[in-house]
Amino acid sequence: KGVACVAVGTVSDAEAISVIKIFVPEVVDVSGKTTLFELAGILRRAHLVVGNDTGPLHLAAALGTPTVALFSGKSNPIWSKPPGPKVAWRQSENLADLSVANAVSAIDELRR
Repeated sequence: KGVACVAVGTVSDAEAISVIKIFVPEVVDVSGKTTLFELAGILRRAHLVVGNDTGPLHLAAALGTPTVALFSGKSNPIWSKPPGPKVAWRQSENLADLSVANAVSAIDELRR
């Protein structure tokens, strides 16, 4: 929909990102190709960050970037969601069962 998407992570995330690229081939994959400072620069300039409960997601929220945190049943978002007024979260026992519509509703929540 005219939005540039960047996938971040470590080299070990390459397989998961390759699956994303099957559905969204235009995703720019910088996994394993950035320093922590470069990653912070990418996250700070992003209009929105969506991801699971990882360090980059928490860094994005700390930088003030609107952030949607996706949690599985293994984490308690009440205790581990990133703090801040620009953070929304969604949870499903199995992260794979979290619907796109549910994630989009979190994005809409941030826009209000």
